[in-house]
Amino acid sequence: MKKGAFIDWHNPDERGCTILHMVAKAGKLDSLEALLELKADINAMNNRKTTALHLACRKGHLDIVKTLLQAKADPTIRNKKGTAIDEARADSKSAKIANLRANIISAFGDVDK
Repeated sequence: MKKGAFIDWHNPDERGCTILHMVAKAGKLDSLEALLELKADINAMNNRKTTALHLACRKGHLDIVKTLLQAKADPTIRNKKGTAIDEARADSKSAKIANLRANIISAFGDVDK
């Protein structure tokens, strides 16, 4: 994202995705931090009830997950596949899953219970 660029997170695309969804999925930490500074809706859900945290977990972007959790993203929001932890479990890299789960539990307790 370029400095001074117009960002419209209030008007999602046809799938309901906001710019926050897109940068979380892409792993763009600088852009994510800028959007959070501008008070983008951290728990915005697309048409499938998926949040930026779900997407970051699905893609294994640990730095994005940590940043979202520190900014108070809600890990208990469920989409069709479940919580953000469930999205992390869909990834076959077990170390990545363990790290994501540990970050979520340390921030919010065990949301799977």
